[in-house]
Amino acid sequence: MNRISLPQFIIFGLLAWGLPAVFVVGPEAIVLTLTCALTVWLINRGAKPAQVSSADVSATVCALMAGFGVLYLAWDMIFGRRMLSDNIFLQGRGAFESSVDHLNATMSEGRGFAELLGSVTVFFPFFLLDLGNKISPAWRWVIWCIVVIFVFNEVGAGRSYLLMAVTAIVAGRSTKPRQLVLTGVLMLATFVIGSYVRGDFNTVIFSNPLVDGVVYPYINLALLLSNGCAEGSWYGYLGAFLNKFLPAFIFSKHVFSFNLEMTTCIYPWMASGVTSNSIFTYLGEFFYYRPPIVTAILAGILIGAPVRIIDRFLVKRNLLTTRLFAGLMSVAELRSRSQDLLSFLLSFGAFLALTLLVLPKLMQQPKCNESTPPDQVVGSRMGPFDRRFNRNEKRG
Repeated sequence: MNRISLPQFIIFGLLAWGLPAVFVVGPEAIVLTLTCALTVWLINRGAKPAQVSSADVSATVCALMAGFGVLYLAWDMIFGRRMLSDNIFLQGRGAFESSVDHLNATMSEGRGFAELLGSVTVFFPFFLLDLGNKISPAWRWVIWCIVVIFVFNEVGAGRSYLLMAVTAIVAGRSTKPRQLVLTGVLMLATFVIGSYVRGDFNTVIFSNPLVDGVVYPYINLALLLSNGCAEGSWYGYLGAFLNKFLPAFIFSKHVFSFNLEMTTCIYPWMASGVTSNSIFTYLGEFFYYRPPIVTAILAGILIGAPVRIIDRFLVKRNLLTTRLFAGLMSVAELRSRSQDLLSFLLSFGAFLALTLLVLPKLMQQPKCNESTPPDQVVGSRMGPFDRRFNRNEKRG
């Protein structure tokens, strides 16, 4: 799975969530799906394969990254988003109800500072795992502890993040058939456990939560098109994208909460407060912002352009686990909205940019091999942890 590029994941997500809509929308769903997918493919078609960096990462750098992770987790749990109060493994069904109350309370509002920072640091545990593959095994257990706590803290009331996180961690560094089988088993087990603790088996309409999760977006899409809900224009879609660059904790702005607004349209009894946030697949936005074909092309351009840059960077830095997580989450985001995917990509770009800004030489240190001890590499600087591990190796 780690050989699949980020553009390929996104094209798969567009096809997987778009083509089945032909049964509720008709042939227009195929046209819009293929138009957006083809636009993304054309933008990324001529991308040259990047040369993979084989540079090692010093234990000192990894220790600094691990320290940042611990400090951020402590801040986020105590003063930040406090997501443990909405964790399905700690709160059960109450986590889902609490998240819905939060959606009603913050409807049409942008993200606060803690939420915005959380959307950027969501990639940190997978980035840390990629770094952990390049340091001494003595430090890896520390990294794994931080990763597990980080993922648990990020779970919240949903299942998508947990499912994609487990998949990326298990399959991020191997393409062996046995590993892929194990990944599939863990994916199914994660979904079942997450659905059980959240109480979804007690509220199913169809046979099980998995079928509900796949079928309901298309039912909502059919209701959206048949209820005569309000319409927008393609430049409104562009405006919603540009609005993301204004941080809500600095600028006062109004955010059009598409899923919540359309939920109150197709289910009028929820006008005073939604009891569940409905999703419509990304095609819901295409049909809302008219004409749909122009919106499909615009979405393909806005998605395809940053993906080309991000994927090349991930390959060059050999961040395979991070790349796999981003690809899987991109597929999951398209189940809801294309604007959600754009927000995800912007946060990803911000994370990678901050990483380069704070640690510009993180992945560019000289590689230390058996014939050249780390303390003899020209231009290298050894931290205290590097010296300690070097002494241990000499003693062995």
